Amino acid sequence: MFTVWSFRRGIVAPVAESRVAETTRRILFAGQLPPSERHDAFILTEAALLDCLLLVTDDSELRGVDLRRLGMEFAAFGLRPPTIVTSRELLRYCR
Repeated sequence: MFTVWSFRRGIVAPVAESRVAETTRRILFAGQLPPSERHDAFILTEAALLDCLLLVTDDSELRGVDLRRLGMEFAAFGLRPPTIVTSRELLRYCR
């Protein structure tokens, strides 16, 4: 089986920065991530804003996010959360 991956660099436009900030505040307020993980919340929000399907990370805080609840939070902003996987899970899938 051969899988073709399409990677593209994503840049969040300055216009979208306020949307990222508001969505990030909502994630933190809802308790999806602890307040000390503000940067992780930004990464997650930016990935959703860029319409990423996968977010590959070994970060335990991001891995612990309840994707179902996160989907409800993001839906209020018209966003869809990426599926969060580890590099090991991704490689296992590709075999």
